[in-house]
Amino acid sequence: MHKITIVANNKKETQDIYKKLHQVILASDTLQIDDEHPDVAISIGGDGTMMSAFHKYFDTTNSVGFIGIHTGHLGFYTWHNLPIEKIINTLSQSKISMTPVPLLQATVTLKNGEKTILTALNEITFRRSIQTIKADIYINNNLFEKFNGDGLCVSTPTGSTAYNKSLGGAIVSPTLKAIQMSEMASINNRVYRTISSAIVIGNTESITVIPNPKLEDYYFIGVDGKEFKHNSPIKEIRYEVAPKEANFVTLEGPAFWERVDKSFIGTENNT
Repeated sequence: MHKITIVANNKKETQDIYKKLHQVILASDTLQIDDEHPDVAISIGGDGTMMSAFHKYFDTTNSVGFIGIHTGHLGFYTWHNLPIEKIINTLSQSKISMTPVPLLQATVTLKNGEKTILTALNEITFRRSIQTIKADIYINNNLFEKFNGDGLCVSTPTGSTAYNKSLGGAIVSPTLKAIQMSEMASINNRVYRTISSAIVIGNTESITVIPNPKLEDYYFIGVDGKEFKHNSPIKEIRYEVAPKEANFVTLEGPAFWERVDKSFIGTENNT
C-alpha cells in the first residue's frame, strides 16, 4: 500500500481538488494518507507549492516521488491536469514509475567554521541587499574570474526556465546532470573582469565562490526563493550537482520542451 500526502495552497480551485482527491485516497484499498513518511507527495497549486512540498519531504525518505497538479499560472513542475481517476490508477500500481531530475547542492562554509549543505530544486542565489558583491570565482579549484556585480544565480536544469532565464541564461534539458551559473548585472573594468555569460558545468565539476571578506556581513543566500539564515559571515560557497536526485511520478502529458514552447513561445497560437 502506497503512502500519500497532499500539499495544497489556499485557492478555492485548489481546495476543491484537494477535498476530492483526499476522499478518493481515503476510500482506496491500495493507498493511504501519511503526512509524516509518504511515498508520494502530491502538490496542488503552482510551482511555489511544489517548492514547499519538495523542501518539506525531500529529506524524509530516500524514495519519495512528487506529482504536481496545476492550478496556478506558469508551471513547469505542476503541469498535470489529468483526471483524478488517472492519477489514482497510476499510484495504485504495485510499482510506480519515476523520472529523476538533477538537483543543486551548495556547501556553505561560515567564518566560524560551521558548514551547511543546501539542496535546491530550482536555484540558489547569492547577493547583497543594495550594493554589488565582490568575489573570486573558482572552477574546479582554479581561479576563473573576479566578479563584481549584483549577484550570482546557480540553477538546476529544471530551474533554468525560472530566474536563470530572466538573467539571460540558457534553458538546459533536465536529462543532463549539470548546473548553471548566471550573472546578475556584472560590472567589467580593469580590476574586475567576468565572462559575461552563463556557465554550465557537469556532475564531476564544481564552482566555488569566495566573497570579499571586507564585506562579509552583507551577503545573502536564497534557496528556491527562501533566505538561508546564518549566524556568522559567509566565507565560501561550493556549488555542484547534488549526489541525490528528485523523483517525479511518470504521468502522461507534454514533454519538457513542449512545456517550454507553450510557456514562452506559444507556437500553436502563432500558426
